[in-house]
Amino acid sequence: LENAGLGYYIQSNESQDKIGSIPLRRLVYRVNPMPLSMFPLIWDFGNVTDRNEVRYIAQMIESQTKIKADQQQKQTLVALLSRSQALMRKQKDECSFVSLRDVERTLEVYSWVESIKAILFPNIKELL
Repeated sequence: LENAGLGYYIQSNESQDKIGSIPLRRLVYRVNPMPLSMFPLIWDFGNVTDRNEVRYIAQMIESQTKIKADQQQKQTLVALLSRSQALMRKQKDECSFVSLRDVERTLEVYSWVESIKAILFPNIKELL
């Protein structure tokens, strides 16, 4: 952004504001503390139970018209996605934060692979 001249009048190397050795000018955005006056508006919705997550995933797969799979394949996909969510939650770093958006993204990639499998899979043996 700085090189594009988007609102930067001070070069990052001239700025005194830094986090460690990184000038704040190089960061895309800043996270500011929430004002105390907004605390009453915070609502903790909790977590989705494992059982409900499996139901949500199954519903997401059923609603995806691009996914052409029989019932057994869909059940396998539900099991794989719910287990992968559980595995990621056990991680000790920022990777432990998962959501159903991750499932949605995975289904998009799955649909894309399905759409090109006639091209992809015959040629993959040649590459191996």
